[in-house]
Amino acid sequence: MFAGQSELERDSFLQDVFPGGFLWGTSTGAFNIEGAWAEDGKGESIWDHFGHAGHVHLNQTADVACDSYYKTSYDIFLLRGLHPQLYKFSVSWPRIFPTGTNETINSKGVDYYNQLINQLLDSHIEPMVTLFHWDLPQALQALGGWQNDSVIDAFVSYADFCFSTFGDRVKLWITFHEPWVISYAGYGTGEHPPGITDPGVASYKVAHTILKAHAKVWHLYNDKYRSQQLGKVGLVLNSDWAEPKTPTSSEDMRASERYLQFMLGWFAHPIFVNGDYPEILKAQIQAVNQHCSTTVAQLPVFTEEEKSWVKGTADFFGLSHYTSRLVSAGADGTCAPGYESIGNFSLHVDPSWPQAASSWVHVVPWGLRRLLKFVSQEYTGTKIPIYIAGNGVPMGDTGDLLNDTLRVDYFRRYINEALKGVKHDAVDVQLYIARSLVDGFEGPLGYNLKFGLHHVDFEDSNRARTPKASAYFYSSVIEKNGFPSEALGRSSAPLVFDRPAPSKLPNLPASEVPSKAKVVWEKFSSQTAFERDMYFHGTFPEGFTWGVSSSAYQIEGGWDADGKGPSIWDTFTHVPGNVKNNDTGDIACDSYHKVEEDIYLLRALGVKNYRFSLSWPRIFPTGRNNSVNSHGVDYYNRLIDGLVANNITPIVTLYHWDLPQALQDIGGWENNTLIDLFDSFADFCFQTFGDRVKFWITFNEPYVIAWLGYGQGTFPPNVQDPGSAPYRVAHILLKAHARAYHTYDDKYRTSQGGVIALCLYIHWAEPKSPGDPRDVEAADRYLQFMVGWFAHPVFKNGDYPEAMKWKVGNRSELQGLPSSRLPAFTAEEREYIRGTADVFCFNTYTSKIITHSTTRLQPFSYEYDQEVSISADSSWPYSGLEGHRPVAWGLRRLLNWIKEEYGNPPIYVIENGVAISTTLDVDDNARIFYYKTYIDEALKASRLDGVNLKGYNAWSFMDNFEWSDGYDPRFGLLQVDFNNPNRPRTPKRSAVYYAEIIRSNGIPLPKEDEFLYGEFPKNFSWSVATAAYQIEGGWRADGKGLSIWDKYSHTPLRISNDDTGDVACDSYHKIEEDLEMLKSLKVSHYRFSISWSRVLPDGTTR
Repeated sequence: MFAGQSELERDSFLQDVFPGGFLWGTSTGAFNIEGAWAEDGKGESIWDHFGHAGHVHLNQTADVACDSYYKTSYDIFLLRGLHPQLYKFSVSWPRIFPTGTNETINSKGVDYYNQLINQLLDSHIEPMVTLFHWDLPQALQALGGWQNDSVIDAFVSYADFCFSTFGDRVKLWITFHEPWVISYAGYGTGEHPPGITDPGVASYKVAHTILKAHAKVWHLYNDKYRSQQLGKVGLVLNSDWAEPKTPTSSEDMRASERYLQFMLGWFAHPIFVNGDYPEILKAQIQAVNQHCSTTVAQLPVFTEEEKSWVKGTADFFGLSHYTSRLVSAGADGTCAPGYESIGNFSLHVDPSWPQAASSWVHVVPWGLRRLLKFVSQEYTGTKIPIYIAGNGVPMGDTGDLLNDTLRVDYFRRYINEALKGVKHDAVDVQLYIARSLVDGFEGPLGYNLKFGLHHVDFEDSNRARTPKASAYFYSSVIEKNGFPSEALGRSSAPLVFDRPAPSKLPNLPASEVPSKAKVVWEKFSSQTAFERDMYFHGTFPEGFTWGVSSSAYQIEGGWDADGKGPSIWDTFTHVPGNVKNNDTGDIACDSYHKVEEDIYLLRALGVKNYRFSLSWPRIFPTGRNNSVNSHGVDYYNRLIDGLVANNITPIVTLYHWDLPQALQDIGGWENNTLIDLFDSFADFCFQTFGDRVKFWITFNEPYVIAWLGYGQGTFPPNVQDPGSAPYRVAHILLKAHARAYHTYDDKYRTSQGGVIALCLYIHWAEPKSPGDPRDVEAADRYLQFMVGWFAHPVFKNGDYPEAMKWKVGNRSELQGLPSSRLPAFTAEEREYIRGTADVFCFNTYTSKIITHSTTRLQPFSYEYDQEVSISADSSWPYSGLEGHRPVAWGLRRLLNWIKEEYGNPPIYVIENGVAISTTLDVDDNARIFYYKTYIDEALKASRLDGVNLKGYNAWSFMDNFEWSDGYDPRFGLLQVDFNNPNRPRTPKRSAVYYAEIIRSNGIPLPKEDEFLYGEFPKNFSWSVATAAYQIEGGWRADGKGLSIWDKYSHTPLRISNDDTGDVACDSYHKIEEDLEMLKSLKVSHYRFSISWSRVLPDGTTR
């Protein structure tokens, strides 16, 4: 069929997709990844024994491997990112039956697989479970292993247990993975355990036993489980393709046929054809034995009953394939038992075939198509589907381990050959599985070979996993179901995903001084530390949205790519000395070139939304709509489309500080012209992206723009005018926000149905002395200056808070100015600004302690205008960013304050997280603790206090450029290696933890801590207890002697408050009262103690 193909024809690439319903998967094997070799009661396997005997490269073992036994959530995280429909893994027989039989069942092992299966199904991934992937219990090997027929019943018993335990959820079963490898490498060459070198006898005996064990298990499932569980059972056979070395040689043709029958037909023929070995195999072994004076090979014989029992025992044909061979006829006359001599063939490779890191793998993609056609014609036809259950290529442990372009090319070409088999040759392939999910322990070569889509750092005890280029590539193949001929156009179908319902917020009166929200301090400031920090279990309301956040300048890079204009941050960072280490955002995380990677990891996190910002100069390079950069628009379209395709709601910020430099050149936010220019940009974005974006934020943290950019001048444009410019800039920002809001409201809301707001920056303010009205008013004033500055005009009456107007106005007068430095809105402007937000969005990281302070009048300063003193409690821990001390309980109080101050609007925490100052923090327990405590305080506010909290976003999605601090502080859930030009992203422990919070929608009470209802047994005793010294008193009454506690408590500075037990509860004189209390408690027993010195004053009977 293929003999006449030209190389050009053979190697052509087919642009097409697989049929609908085609399944994609990835795989692992238990001993390759699980580790925990002897933990929780697991028995020893032959691979444990083999490794401990020093038979593996560099004496490596699988003792820890990828530590997957303890990292189920981590592996599921990666699978969610990859997004296959199926995950093929194996059950470790000795983890469930430590001695190989059902006499001892290890419940911890069963729990592990139950957890794995349940989490897969929760993530909409089908488990495909292999019962035997080479790791025989050592206890059974001691009895002869697969050479002993008794192992058949042990295997059936083990399979029976697995079907009954997991079969309600597992519908795809594999009995044996690659039995040829077990027979050939374990009992023929001895390269694998049990290390037996007997290719002529043991190898064939083992294959015979395995075939009978497989058939018996298939019949067990068929007879006992299939009708209820409705699953499928098969096995996975490995085979190379055999191409005649000389295509015109009939000898080489026959030798190639023999090679395939010795490798594949050995197992496939009995199961898929007639219950017996192939005639070619039988005839060849007979010929070899006749030719030699001794029996070189001994092929067992099936009885007629066994043949009928073995035939047809597979519901699918599982095939694994890695490489091809050129085959020629062997040199007759060799009688030494060996695979090639028995089969009378000789194996070669074409020198033009690229070799992988393993000597046995050469890259020959077209061999897969030919093998599939052979399997279809020889074994399956149209009746039995073919599952490609293993295909991949090993890389070495040197060079670039993450940018695995060779593997990407391997997958691309091999998968395409499978596609040709389906489309051109009508082969019924229904599944493709890429080997493997992660790098693992690869048998005799240990960790020297890497098959993983995800790199595992075996030098790191945390076994960090990082997606390779091949993972992102394979994920895109899965998403597209192959190789579509052209990029699919954007769907115009209506989108269905979570979005807030637009609702008009109530009109609220101006805040008083201090505002009525002071009730929050009255409610919470009297809490003891124990009450305040008490952990609360529960879940958030249905529909709560979880996300992560980022911003354009901090992650995108591509600072001048594809026509992007410079921003003020580009200008600022290019001046040496402005940023720590002279870092810039020129490349940052390179997200501009990594849309697929970012979506992969967002999907892995399981987020419901992603908050990102649009770079104004990437879309309008000069800041004006007369220069639209289509490349920038395409980038955001791809990002938004990818999010929507994965049911992730885009929350889009229009302005996150990166003003086009061209607009700064005309005065930036001090120029009223920017109101029109920002509106023009917003209008373009609503029109271009609003069919898919339903949640808009106009400005991120306008406080930071105004104060750090124009007051302190630490951020660009570096204006240092602390007394006036911040107020002028904020005034323009508020008007620009209102304009964009009204543009959306008037032109787009009816058709697009989204919401729009601004996002504020807030620290919680705790009065230093909650009982001092001046400190309470100072804390309120601090919040009004920080939050109310922007929130009061928008959420209340269109104007600044009275506290601000009063302070800035009075101080301006004291400073001899003709009018307040705080600009005034006209009545028309107030009406225009009021109500221009549909929801309340804010970012928060820390808390401050506030006390009243009389500040100086010169120089003019927004900071001095507040008349407060700001400090932190010395007990609050530090973080990697100055001024960002974690104070979790502040979040609950802040949420309550927003509720009281602004009428309990729908509230979204858009940024919350903690910086750690280190380049490597995969094992980031401090960050996990931060999220655990902060999210718990948000949960209390939602569930206990009735705060209308709708969503929570972690800052940040990944490590990124942290403004003037450069890359030193790390906020990310993903670690980014900024020293690697490919900017690989590695999920930290906090990412896996946060994904679990999202999956649980909060922090539910662990099962083991749930309240148990019921009664104790009859005759159960209930009691109360006391001790003599603690209650009796009467310390010298009626001749009582001194006890050591009398002496101790009468010694100064020993007991708190100089208390003593001299009187205590005076129980010595109150027996009747105590008895009455005991009767009323209805206890059956009373435990008390006798005072030795009361009975024997000097301690003796003398």
